[in-house]
Parts: sequence; structure tokens; C-alpha cells
Amino acid sequence: MVLIGQLSCQMKDVKQMAQIYSKFESLPTYIKKSGPYFQVNAKEGVKAITLYLADDGQVDKAHDYLLERYKPFAGVSSVCYSLERWSNIKDTLEILRNLGSS
Repeated sequence: MVLIGQLSCQMKDVKQMAQIYSKFESLPTYIKKSGPYFQVNAKEGVKAITLYLADDGQVDKAHDYLLERYKPFAGVSSVCYSLERWSNIKDTLEILRNLGSS
């Protein structure tokens, strides 16, 4: 399972967003990260996406940790963020198989 963090803001708030990013501490060793990857558009603002992979059995703990990590962004007026769990094909097929057996 992977956790996908998404963040967006208007151009007027980019400096505030960057300040928050710059204060982030290193992630705990049970969370691996790819990104953040940014898309910048003068009209739409900035969008960022980060992929997180938690060690086996640590997904719930990682999810809670990352939600806390994103909380400072809530104080920036135009910032929207989300953190979602996504499954790989093997896990997804298992979920679908189990749904059919009810």
C-alpha cells in the first residue's frame, strides 16, 4: 500500500507553503518517500504530490504521522491537501475477491 499526499495553493501563498516545507524534519525510518513533485502554473498556482511507502504493518501509524505533518498547511488560506491510501494490484485483487464472497 502506498500513501499519496497531494497539496495545492495559489501563487500568492507559495512562499508560506515553502516555509512550511522547509521546516519539515526527516521522516521516521519506517516511511520511505518519493517526491515531492511539483507542477507550477501562473494561473492555477502550485500543485505537489508525494508518494510515501510504509514498512509492513506500519501503514496506519504512517498515515497518522503524515496527517499531523500536513496540519501546518491548514493555516494557509488557499492551501488544499489530502492524504489517501492506494493499493497495489495484488492487494486490490484480494480485496475484490473478498467482496465477492460475502
